[in-house]
Amino acid sequence: EIAAISKHRKETPRKMTGSTDEPPAPDRSRSVMDYNNQSDLQYAMTDGKSAEEFAAGHAAGTTSSFDWVTNNLDMSISKSQNLEEEMARLQTLKSYLILDAEKEQRFERITALAGRIFEVPIALVSLVDLGRQ
Repeated sequence: EIAAISKHRKETPRKMTGSTDEPPAPDRSRSVMDYNNQSDLQYAMTDGKSAEEFAAGHAAGTTSSFDWVTNNLDMSISKSQNLEEEMARLQTLKSYLILDAEKEQRFERITALAGRIFEVPIALVSLVDLGRQ
């Protein structure tokens, strides 16, 4: 079942628990929906570096601080991540207008169908955004 996500969520600080000195965290991570155009998205994804600077850092193995880079890939069976391809994937996801959408019966039917096809009791479809899924 696809979990219903409230539309137009606001980032409000979480309540502090225990005796931690950590500041409150936002209710959700950043999203491709937070950026108006591709250059803003690229700036956010690369901490202001150009695509060329990012590629050089990626080749040198210095991109581990970026939250969208997966560092534990088995490169014998995986393709290295690419900034341009990741930005295109995120822009495509944004164009579907499904992020933060209310629960819809047509998506419920898709997950139910997947459950029947794979003969499993639970099925879900996860849409991976910039900093959340």
